[in-house]
Amino acid sequence: MNFLRRRGQCALCAALLALLALTSPPAIRPVEAEPASEVWLGLVVNFARYAQWPSESTPQAMRGWHFCFARGQNSSDADAGRLQDTQLYELPVQVRYVTAKDELTGCHLLYIPARVQLRQSQRLLQSSRDMPLLTISDRAGFIDGEGMIELAADGDRYHFDVAYDRVRQARMSLSSSMLQLARHVY
Repeated sequence: MNFLRRRGQCALCAALLALLALTSPPAIRPVEAEPASEVWLGLVVNFARYAQWPSESTPQAMRGWHFCFARGQNSSDADAGRLQDTQLYELPVQVRYVTAKDELTGCHLLYIPARVQLRQSQRLLQSSRDMPLLTISDRAGFIDGEGMIELAADGDRYHFDVAYDRVRQARMSLSSSMLQLARHVY
């Protein structure tokens, strides 16, 4: 099922998608994915929609969106790869898979799945310091470290917490509408 049609799956997703519908026409083409990954991908895309980067790092200045996904041992890239060459606000989305050794320059966001080893996750976060890079993960305790947005599932409900001080340190901002939907903003 495509993640734009699965709005009823969770209150958070429905609220983000309703907000999105009021502010812009749909720009991502439908993709097929499993229900849980559908929700995560939908949230990641919507977090990007409601974030603002410094002028030199905007998707417009960089002629497209650059979504980076951490790749761990035995991890699948199938879900994130479905975003490759889609459009978001009429700009192309490019997906790049990174490891601790990869260069993060040019990424707008970095999603680190919980299945990525903790040590690798920490190295990626350390190498992203001082970059205008939105960091997102579904790992418990992610924002207690150096992450910005932590996703959590509670049955069929999805939540997110935001470490807004880290967002500001990266010279970025998130829309107040998105922050109102967060479970906690620190």
